[in-house]
Amino acid sequence: MKATTPADAYFGPRLQAACYREDEGLVELLIREKRANVNEGGGHFGNALQAALYRGHDGIVARLIAFGADVNARGGPYGCALQAACLRGNPSTASVLLQNGADVDTVGGHYHSPLQAAAFAGQIDIVQMLLRAGAGATLTGGGYGGALPAACVSGWTDIVVMLLDAGAKADNSYPRP
Repeated sequence: MKATTPADAYFGPRLQAACYREDEGLVELLIREKRANVNEGGGHFGNALQAALYRGHDGIVARLIAFGADVNARGGPYGCALQAACLRGNPSTASVLLQNGADVDTVGGHYHSPLQAAAFAGQIDIVQMLLRAGAGATLTGGGYGGALPAACVSGWTDIVVMLLDAGAKADNSYPRP
């Protein structure tokens, strides 16, 4: 039986660790020569794509997508890749994910939805992008109950106004955490 290292327990697949370390050469080696599965789940981040997004490495994200990474794979603390990109504040990567079929209303993870993550983090450009892409301003759930309560908790007035204009409810109809 192979011994488990602390890195194995935290990152799971080696590819996820290489993505987190932002090591493009190692990522390329693991995918091309060692045929690592770009969609293998497990580890702290859920998959390699979310580990790369956590660090904000656009080049690795693009490589993973080129090699077939599932932009809608679920798991990890962010629930999905788009939620991770929205929370980390990377509009160019969020745009790439949307262009590659990311579901704008995928739910799960700590922030429940990409819009709620972006609203909480004050990512005004990403909130605008998500709303233009059809994100549901009335989608409820998660720790804050929805994108509007998340923006209110964080004090992002401009985002609150955007969400209200997009149809978010200003009453107490959101579920309580």
